[in-house]
Amino acid sequence: MKNLFMFNTASGKTQLRGYVKVALGLFVILAALFIVNLVNRNQMVSDVMATPRPLETSQIPAVTEQVPAQEPSVEECPSDPANWTLTENTSVPGSNLKELSPQCVKDRLDRTASWLYATYVLGYSRMGAAQMLGFTELPISYSFGVAQIAVVTDFEDEPQKVDLRFPSNNTGLSEWRINGNGQPAVEFTFSGCFRTSSLSGGEVVSWGDGYPMLCQYSGDFQTSHYVGNVNGKVVTASGSENVRRFMWFGNAGDGKWVFLGFAKDWEYDLSQIQDHSISTITPATMAEKFAINALPLPENWVVFTGQEFEDTFLKELRESK
Repeated sequence: MKNLFMFNTASGKTQLRGYVKVALGLFVILAALFIVNLVNRNQMVSDVMATPRPLETSQIPAVTEQVPAQEPSVEECPSDPANWTLTENTSVPGSNLKELSPQCVKDRLDRTASWLYATYVLGYSRMGAAQMLGFTELPISYSFGVAQIAVVTDFEDEPQKVDLRFPSNNTGLSEWRINGNGQPAVEFTFSGCFRTSSLSGGEVVSWGDGYPMLCQYSGDFQTSHYVGNVNGKVVTASGSENVRRFMWFGNAGDGKWVFLGFAKDWEYDLSQIQDHSISTITPATMAEKFAINALPLPENWVVFTGQEFEDTFLKELRESK
């Protein structure tokens, strides 16, 4: 075994073999590295376990805040009639009364017509219906000084004047128009819209009395009784109706619509009318769209007939608001 690590020289001296010297050198180097590593590790543990020191924030690079890109604002529903579109009326091809888009504008118009329906047919007061449908003011224009508007009809391009009549402006009035069974007997139908300007001699001529666009609805009245109530004064007027009347709504700016009035002299017997347009405002659609149902008729409403009740009702209607 001794001869594996040592050998005798020619002079008789004993020396370590070469590979033993190399191995010993490597061992010394490894031992030194181990000691240095142990010292460093102990120093690191001491630093970690020492009393915490405040973080030097000046050495931390600032983080650049990421600002989300701003999307361009888009008007939810265009209020300028110039941005509305009138397209061919599929119910009456070639008509001057056109379909209206976008849908949000048409919805606002329908809501205004529904306000009239609720007050004129279902027994709601002017203010009560306005609040239920989200109006901050009554969507109606009482133009008693100018009881005419210019309109176009289906196939008559030239604007023509039509005399108007208006519902009462008494905000406490409630009205029902019913059939013999006490059910609402009126339905409204959207006819179409038209712009109130035309090109003449290279110039744009406006003839809409300040309303850049008008829309027409028809109302089919198949009533047997009218019942009115203002401040507890009730009247019932009986008489069979089976007619179609026309009404108009005007754009009053900022996307708002107002009721302008019924045609005073345009009235047609429903039995003589051939078209059967689908009604757009009925008791069913009012319930479905707005959860608005006809209010109960006044108690014993059938007995409030005759001149006495009519005079009392009209007096209260004129003197109260």
